[in-house]
Amino acid sequence: MKFEVGAVAKAEVGAKYQRNTQVLVTVPEDVTRAKAEAFLDAISPVTQSLGLVGDLISDVRARLGAQRIEVLSIIGDKARALIENQKEKPGAIPMKALLPILDRASLEEPSDDTLTTAWGALIASASLDYDPEVMTFSRILSELSPRECMVLERIFGDRHEWVLGERPPAAMRRFFEDERRIKALILDAVTNEDTALFEKLHEFVDDAMPMAFTVAFTFGVSERANWVNKRLREPFYSENEAAFHLLVEAQRLLQVSGHSYSWRNGETPVGIDWVTLTDLGGRFAARVIPRSTNNEAKSEE
Repeated sequence: MKFEVGAVAKAEVGAKYQRNTQVLVTVPEDVTRAKAEAFLDAISPVTQSLGLVGDLISDVRARLGAQRIEVLSIIGDKARALIENQKEKPGAIPMKALLPILDRASLEEPSDDTLTTAWGALIASASLDYDPEVMTFSRILSELSPRECMVLERIFGDRHEWVLGERPPAAMRRFFEDERRIKALILDAVTNEDTALFEKLHEFVDDAMPMAFTVAFTFGVSERANWVNKRLREPFYSENEAAFHLLVEAQRLLQVSGHSYSWRNGETPVGIDWVTLTDLGGRFAARVIPRSTNNEAKSEE
């Protein structure tokens, strides 16, 4: 390390490092050479620490580079395995899409199985059936946490056929036709705080529909019970409510629907809310959630 003090009354002292790091320190006007040397000795821990910071930054960059390579290796292995399990022959992904995908994917943690699997699925699907929309999907995926991915996976399940347009007519017909029975189920569940309600309601919805019931409620004041806005939340929704809101409000991958049942004097008004995948959410989920082995076996039959 080399310091130079000029002969002028007010000199600039430069501390130069091999990493081209330069620190400028202004020496007070009345400082003699002896005092200047003492002054430089006093501030040397500061200048030395800056040199150490430079070394630390370089080390961090090196470790980050190694981590990004590790992540891409993990994602690449997962993408390769998914491609090998498909009958279609993979094609080249355009560089315009591939480079942003790899850059964003490399920022994930190597230990994050949820997100590395999602990136592997996105790359595999892009190589088997490329669409420019995968660039949008890579941006969306880079903004999601494992929790949001878990929510999507729970709602989407393995419903790739739904995304492809193979949708049974009136998937919720039974749900609306069985009003009397469902009203009684909701009232009883909210009154007794029975979260088993949400699983029971799925009996009235076609299995192919990607949706999830979230909140059951009673509202108003009835003649038989004096309560207002009692609510019962589905446990998974309650634990991951923030993730649900992000997928609805920020990413537009989910949409909220609900139904309030008609009621007569003496009845307690009840209702139920649910979420479904938007069209964008369905296409996105189909790209980042791999088909299960069971689903593949069914499709071959």
